[in-house]
Amino acid sequence: MTALHYAATNGTDPKHTLQQYLLFDEATMDSNRKLFSQYKTFAEEFSKMQLNQIVPEGLKEMDEAIAELKKMLKEQPEMADIIKAQIKVVEDQKKEFAKMAGREVEGYTNDPAELLRKLTNIAIGKKAYSAYRDIDGGLFAVQTGPCYGPLETDAFNYPETDEKYKYTWGAIDYNGNMILEPKYKGKFKCNDELDIMFLETKEKDGSIRVGARGYDGRIRIPFVYDYCEFWTASPDNGICVYSKGGKLGFVDFDNKLLLPFEYKKVMHIRYGFVVTKDGKNYGIIEDQHCRLVVPFKYKDFWDQENDIFKMQRFDGKLDVFDKDFKLIRTEDAS
Repeated sequence: MTALHYAATNGTDPKHTLQQYLLFDEATMDSNRKLFSQYKTFAEEFSKMQLNQIVPEGLKEMDEAIAELKKMLKEQPEMADIIKAQIKVVEDQKKEFAKMAGREVEGYTNDPAELLRKLTNIAIGKKAYSAYRDIDGGLFAVQTGPCYGPLETDAFNYPETDEKYKYTWGAIDYNGNMILEPKYKGKFKCNDELDIMFLETKEKDGSIRVGARGYDGRIRIPFVYDYCEFWTASPDNGICVYSKGGKLGFVDFDNKLLLPFEYKKVMHIRYGFVVTKDGKNYGIIEDQHCRLVVPFKYKDFWDQENDIFKMQRFDGKLDVFDKDFKLIRTEDAS
């Protein structure tokens, strides 16, 4: 399977060029060599246009950096060797960058909108997506909605702004069959070993709800939670810590309740979780059977080193536990 990154717009304005992603099998690629050659030419020309936009600004920034370094050279003559070396590095970078400037852009071999129409017509699934990512397990994550400018295929995992809610995510298999309609907004995480997709959606009232679906499309965890604190996964064990009603609780990947929603804070550590119900008294829950193994009598978690865990007592001393969370000694805090 070949994934094609295609840039197209109704015009030729590189500032508003829509990134399109289409899927093709090898036979289609072989039988449409002329069309793909047109795409390649257009993509190269588009790349040149983008380059010609950023080079002048880049050269200006490098000139400013060199000027600032020369100013420092006058003010700090004792640092002359170091500063001169830095100036040479920037000057060499400028020379290399300048070589890319001024590349001419040839005329398009075909109208980009028409080229996109032709490519979409032969694409698997006959749909264009604004982003995609291979999530393994025989699926692609796909994104619809406006998406301008270059896009890193992993960047959508942890978006930091509300821009993420302009886009909707779904999933298709390697044959272009729609497994999950692209209607989920925000974060999209997955685990191909357990065939599960963690999704986030924005409701009409603006609230956020999170849940999960399987790679077969069925709901594994209903969308009733406020947010996912974190999840841990192994081929035989999966634990999600979700927030509901202002409290944290534990469920497995089929929404079976493991621990009630009564925790104020949960921190994942090796072999378990540091938890508190009131924000004052901390204990530890092991991660195999979600049992309380260190009681709620500690001021805080201190640290962990290899398979040793330390909890801070209210008298300032530290209780030290092994990997089975058995108390092995008490020591002073250092």
